Amino acid sequence: MGVKTKKEELTEDELVRSIFLELADLLEYLGENRFKVLAYRRAVKSIESSGKSIRELLEKGELTKLPNVGKVVEKKTREILETGKLRKLEEVRAKIPENIREMIIKLPISPSSVATLVKAGVDSMKKLREMVHNGRINSVQNLSKRTINRLRKYFESNA
Repeated sequence: MGVKTKKEELTEDELVRSIFLELADLLEYLGENRFKVLAYRRAVKSIESSGKSIRELLEKGELTKLPNVGKVVEKKTREILETGKLRKLEEVRAKIPENIREMIIKLPISPSSVATLVKAGVDSMKKLREMVHNGRINSVQNLSKRTINRLRKYFESNA
């Protein structure tokens, strides 16, 4: 999906964006309140569409004037800009095994679909690749045909 992973390669805006979007994805995987998940995604869109840098918005006191950006997002943005990380994201990451986080980040499906796979016993990219290859993916309940097709295309292009 083209996500940069080294913090030193990211601009401040890209860092804040990537942290909020990862947090939203991980919270969705955990089944967190969907409004909280959407809040982070909508805040990112509002910030991006402002045309200004996050630092500029913070320094001018304009960040919370944007639609979908409240005090919580402002506080977390300050933390990210000051420390390069977000404590809340670290806490949430600690709840999800690394192999599952890899699936959430790499796969072209929703975090809730990853949760469905995990509930069905699919806990690694390798196991998922095998299931897609041998057709057992079709037997996973609550997984849409669209999601299955996305997984097939993903593994065909990442063989």
